Parts: sequence; C-alpha cells; structure tokens
Amino acid sequence: MTFVLCAMIFRRRRADRVLTRLGAAAAVLVVVQALLGALTVKLALPAWVSSLHLATAMGFFCTTVTLAFLTRQRMPGSSPEPVDAENRARLRRWILPAIAITYLQVCVGAVMRHTRSGLACGFDFPLCLGKVWPVDAHLGVQLHMFHRAGGCLTAAAVIALAVAILQRETAKPALRILATLGAVAVLAQIALGIATILTSRELVTMTLHSSLGAALLACLVAVYWIACPSAPPPRTHRYHQLAERLDCSVVAAPSKG
Repeated sequence: MTFVLCAMIFRRRRADRVLTRLGAAAAVLVVVQALLGALTVKLALPAWVSSLHLATAMGFFCTTVTLAFLTRQRMPGSSPEPVDAENRARLRRWILPAIAITYLQVCVGAVMRHTRSGLACGFDFPLCLGKVWPVDAHLGVQLHMFHRAGGCLTAAAVIALAVAILQRETAKPALRILATLGAVAVLAQIALGIATILTSRELVTMTLHSSLGAALLACLVAVYWIACPSAPPPRTHRYHQLAERLDCSVVAAPSKG
C-alpha cells in the first residue's frame, strides 16, 4: 500500500516536491521497518533492535498521517482556512515540543519494555523501591523512572497545548476538539501506565497503553496540520500555459442560441 501510494504521488503530484519527498520517505521507512523486523527475528529479539523497530514504526505512522492531511489540503480547488503568521508561529511553539516529547516518551517506553524494566520497581507506586527515585539502583530501574518522569512531562506539555488552543477565540472547532481529545488521552495514558504496573503488565492493559500512545502522537500531528495548514505549491509555467489554452478555447467557441 505504501509503494502504491508513493507511485500515485509521483504520477499525479510530481510537481509538488513536498509530497514526493514525503512519499519517498514513507517508502524508505517501510523498507527499513521490514529490515529491522527481519533483524529482530534473526538476532532473537535484542532490545536495541526491537526498540528501533518501534521508533521507526512511529516515524512511519507520523509520515502517513502527514501525507493524509497534506494530500487533502493541497488538492486542486482545496482552500485551507488561512492562519496569520503570528498565530501560526505561536501555535508551532506549543505544538512541536509536545510532538517531540511524546515521540521520545513512546521510544523510552519501547526501550523499557524490551529491556523488561516494566516491573523494575515492583508494584511500588508512586514510589520506587521505597524511594522517590532510587539513583543507586540498576539500569532497569533508571529506565523505568525515566519513563515515569517522561509521562509527567508529556502530560504537562499536552495539557498546556490544549489550554493554549482553547484560550484562543479564533481557534477552529476541529482544532479545539483534537486538543481536548489529546488532553483526555494523555490522562488516560497515565492511568493505563499505573494500571500496567498494578496488574503486573497484564496483556490487554499493556496493549491499550502502547496503542493509546501511538494514537496520542497521531492526534498531535493532526493538531499541527490543522493549526498550520499546507497550501498547494505555486502553479507552474506549464499549468499557466494549459489554463491559457482552455480560456482561449472557451472564448473562441461559437455561441449556441
């Protein structure tokens, strides 16, 4: 499906360099993902390969979400609602850090999971081994605590972003809805993380925790493209020539009746 999408982009939107580069990037990422999957099997699930496998998957996922928005916004005849430069710059300062923090948090979670550090603190919560942060403990405990701290940082970033968007009277309804969903999702994600510990990494809870993390990342990418829509590329010289020919043919056509 990725190769078909890439081929369609190069066939129908070749003049749009942004789309062609994203299509090519998606094709490369899906090949890298397949190779990492093969390497994971070949090397019997080493933690570093499995973690890279998930990090690449999240990069590919963000690329496909971006392609979905850009191909819609840059369609001929589509006119995304313009956003003034000042508001666009302000929103970017909130959205991009939230995306980066969430992506890193997902990757840290992958490292923690594949190094089997999910229960490194036992069933202790909010403490770990009876301490706020046992700095003298082994690496697995440190990874676990980094993931806990990252969860708090992610929640702060996403909720701050939601507040910043909801306070803007000019924010689009879709942007307000997605920002609210992001805030709700990050709180649910923290609850699922706690439940994962208390249920001894029960499969359904752990799967929901991982899946909601990916959904939250996609939600933030969607927030970015709604807040900062992408306009179609400038019309090429060839396009203008074709338009002029069509105009001439309309003018030269004999009238009927």
